[in-house]
Amino acid sequence: MAKPRGRPPNKLETVSFPISTTPQVKAQLLQLVETGHYGKTETEAAEKLITQALERLEIAGRIQPIRIRLEPDEELAGLLKAAEGPEEPYDG
Repeated sequence: MAKPRGRPPNKLETVSFPISTTPQVKAQLLQLVETGHYGKTETEAAEKLITQALERLEIAGRIQPIRIRLEPDEELAGLLKAAEGPEEPYDG
């Protein structure tokens, strides 16, 4: 059985805000997109880089983590899915 491709939908609320940058930065974001590891658009690449930078700042203790709890039924569903193990049956 083939596994679904792509990432699961984001269960957290998202917000949009404008950002301005130079043509050089936009070109570099496009280079990252072309590697296939930073999303499909320059915007997705920028979001991924921002997220990675914030995670590094959290680890370094420069900023406080902000945790958003899922609704209890969503959290439980995620735990149950993780406990199910691999999707493909084990042949031994």
